[in-house]
Amino acid sequence: YRILIVDDKPVNRQLLVQLLSPLGFELQEASNGQEAIDIWQEWQPELIWMDMRMPVMDGFTATQKIKATTQGQATAVIALTASVLEEERAVVLSAGCDDFLRKPFREDQIFQAMEKHLGVRYIYEDS
Repeated sequence: YRILIVDDKPVNRQLLVQLLSPLGFELQEASNGQEAIDIWQEWQPELIWMDMRMPVMDGFTATQKIKATTQGQATAVIALTASVLEEERAVVLSAGCDDFLRKPFREDQIFQAMEKHLGVRYIYEDS
């Protein structure tokens, strides 16, 4: 699976890269919504982890532009936000996001969301 990680903070992108890279996913990164749209058009990821608050173009606008296309309807977009407001969930989902996770997130939340939206199955090793 191709996964695009969009966040203006490099440390936040690296967290997801380090988590997902060892599992064999193809990953690309973008630092704002405009970069995300450009990469999405060229690369066609199956899933986008989208930060909502970024400079240049925020995640709300980028998601709306992606989801406004037929091709974008087939791309899962999961919002990542530091907001603790419950109203934020409704705003994010109305922008077209398929799901919503708050920062800081737990690893298991990332894996569960990918299982839900991509059908990814994991084989866990006993420790």
